[in-house]
Amino acid sequence: MKTLFTLIMRECQAIFRIRFVPLWAALWLFCFALWTFFGARFFETGEASLRGPLQVIPWLLTALMPLLASQLWHPEARPGYEQWLQASGLGGLKRISAQCVAGSLVSLVLILGTVPMALTVLFMGPLDIRMWISSLLGLWCFSVWQLALSGLFMRLFKRIGTAILASVIVLSLLQAMGSPDLVDQVTRMFSFIPGHILNAISPLSHLDTMKRGVVDNRNLSFFIGGTLWLLAAQILLQRKQRTLSLRGQYVPPRAFWVLMDAWLIAGLIFVALAQKQFLRFDLSDEKLYSLSEGSRSLLNAVHQPVSIKLYFSRSHPLMEPLQRIHGHRIQELLEAYVAYAPDKLKVEVIDPRPDTSMEAEARWEGLKGLRTTKGDLYLGAVFTQGQKTLRVPYFDPRKETQIEYELSEVFVKLNQTVKPVLGVITSLPMVSERDDDGPRLRPDWAVIEALRGFYQITRLPVDVQEIPENISSLMVIHPKSITELTEYAIDQFILRGGHLVIAVDPFCETELSYNNPGGANPLKMSSTLPKLFPAWGVEFDPTRMVGDAARSGRQMTLQKVANNPFHVNLIGKDLNRQHQITRTIQQVLFPEPGWLAIKEQPERKWEALVQSSDKSGLLSTEAAAYMSPQQLTQQLKPDGTMRTIAGILSGQWTTAFPEKPAGSPIARHREKTEQPSSIVIFADTDFLADPHAVEKLQVMSQMLIRPRNDNLSLLTHAVEFLGGNRDLISIRSGGSVNRPLTRLESFEEQSRQPWLDAEDKLSARIADIERQIGDLQVQEENTASILSKEQERQLRRLRETEAGLWTERRLVREKARFQPDNIRRLIVALHLGLLPFLIVALGFQRKLREVREVRRALHRLKV
Repeated sequence: MKTLFTLIMRECQAIFRIRFVPLWAALWLFCFALWTFFGARFFETGEASLRGPLQVIPWLLTALMPLLASQLWHPEARPGYEQWLQASGLGGLKRISAQCVAGSLVSLVLILGTVPMALTVLFMGPLDIRMWISSLLGLWCFSVWQLALSGLFMRLFKRIGTAILASVIVLSLLQAMGSPDLVDQVTRMFSFIPGHILNAISPLSHLDTMKRGVVDNRNLSFFIGGTLWLLAAQILLQRKQRTLSLRGQYVPPRAFWVLMDAWLIAGLIFVALAQKQFLRFDLSDEKLYSLSEGSRSLLNAVHQPVSIKLYFSRSHPLMEPLQRIHGHRIQELLEAYVAYAPDKLKVEVIDPRPDTSMEAEARWEGLKGLRTTKGDLYLGAVFTQGQKTLRVPYFDPRKETQIEYELSEVFVKLNQTVKPVLGVITSLPMVSERDDDGPRLRPDWAVIEALRGFYQITRLPVDVQEIPENISSLMVIHPKSITELTEYAIDQFILRGGHLVIAVDPFCETELSYNNPGGANPLKMSSTLPKLFPAWGVEFDPTRMVGDAARSGRQMTLQKVANNPFHVNLIGKDLNRQHQITRTIQQVLFPEPGWLAIKEQPERKWEALVQSSDKSGLLSTEAAAYMSPQQLTQQLKPDGTMRTIAGILSGQWTTAFPEKPAGSPIARHREKTEQPSSIVIFADTDFLADPHAVEKLQVMSQMLIRPRNDNLSLLTHAVEFLGGNRDLISIRSGGSVNRPLTRLESFEEQSRQPWLDAEDKLSARIADIERQIGDLQVQEENTASILSKEQERQLRRLRETEAGLWTERRLVREKARFQPDNIRRLIVALHLGLLPFLIVALGFQRKLREVREVRRALHRLKV
């Protein structure tokens, strides 16, 4: 063992003494940083994640691992070294194992070169450290596998250049097996080779799983088993070459063949372990790829067996890698469901190849494939429980983080015998104007479409005077110009035990775009409950809206995307993590919200669900209606107050109407509730509109919807908490991930603040000078006389001063605008220039030290 350790250290020292190693390391860091900032567009994406930047590492390893293998195993790189090892009596198994371990340590050092970038990202935002560590583990296993394969080519080819070139070509081909074009060419030439087999032997498919933060036995076994077999092949080839060089005089001892048999059996065991999953760790912070408690609870509620057919065109030559990975992820999750409830669930995975009976079955089941030049492509499922059948026509790969919710949603629908009725009172076109069997005049908003899966949606008139008895839950969204009789109907609905969700707004820009695209009076775009809110102790000002300098959202303007502090983009720390409604919510966007305050009442309890940061401020809706995002940023004056945008009010309720209003058709007037209940209130309605909540994509005849944030989840959580299925709350946003560069944005805001303060001072001086100029001009007009020479000189000086201040303010604005760019340029320069330069400088210093030591040794010999 001591000899093996000594040999490993000797090999490591030999590698690090190679002349070009510092240059390789510097080039590695440079290429990784170049891809991160310009290829993966790190700052443009605005995400504190290394998943995009790490995409280039496998291809960098493809270039470097053959070079490293040549220095370890090719005779041309180290002439006479192989003969010295043989003369020293070291066995081939021990030598190659030591060299592989040394190469693995060197590759680990290269992969750890991503640490400076990870620390930089961690400085800028909340990096998922465990997912990054899982990625490093996957990349290390991947590099060792590449090293072993490259070492085999070093034994096969006598010329070092030929060996390196062959290694790079083969490694590139194996990685490219996930490419649809290459798979199409191979399957067309060799029709007996299934496309999914080619993807299975591609190491990138196994590596991608680990880069997502999932470590399971199949991926580790693929790399470990493959490495063992490749090293075994290299050892056997080396023995064969030695036997030939000695003309058959060398016969390996029996112990060698025993060890080789054990080695091959170990490799075979690992290959067998790679065939089926039985050990799996989800290292992501949000546990994106684990079965949640909510899903387990839903499975416990399943009383009749469910048969699941997953139609997954995994052998289709034109299936994109993202679709194929998404399909495998769905299959894995279904297997996890079956593993938890094997007596209730049965899963069958079907590959509907074009022009086969399986494709005909998929069509008969009602699934719609994506049309390609090679036939339709399917990725959907059919769930059958007794006589009830539900379908998921297509699993959208863009909704990767919501797979578990999509599947668990089906089990909820299967368990439902009758859908509860959800009433909607709104002045917005949220609900399609149609009967259940009639044609739609306009489509539902995405939030209504999501709720239809669990509720029977009934739209009520804005001036409704009585809530039907069959309605158990009610949403009141933007009750503009609500009447007293309608408020009384809502009051009596609460007192009879109904569940209520309210959303009011100081400035509903959605109504502006739907009802009057040309513009309207912003004072008429607000909504409130003038009778109920005071009775409940709720304070809401419909004339002012909230902005947050620390939570500015992005808004598309005519010229570009700009930050708007009145599009309040709130994250985890702004949400109440103790309440079930917001526990799993990650990010919500409120465009031009209001705020809520509550008077202390002993019979009711108020809990804030969503709050702004302490960098918030107020602005009147009339003043802000026609301002650009840049002007809004300038006008916002943070006052250090955290304002509540959404909350829940719970307790006993008494009527806001001591007497029944005249004309109300409600027969029984209730004075108070019989048991405690809750009301959820939002101070915004625009957050529910599709442009702010979802992205839509038309695929064939199907509209695919992908959430932009957790806006829809927040409302559906509120509805389900008050009167629905609470198990789905723990699932829906469990996979929603948003990691903005919050620390970087905060630092940029701090660096920009002095320039903004200077701009405010200059603007105040300009306003004062304009007032003085105006006074002089008014004096001239009123007196109808010519100004005196002294007044003319004063007016000239004021205008010259005004022009100078305008120029100075323009320069200050430019510096304030470009200050964040300077910080980002500094970060880019640090990684592209300084770190590679330090590596080269350290290598140059080490080389100089070695030269000095050699010179001193020669000098001592001469003396």
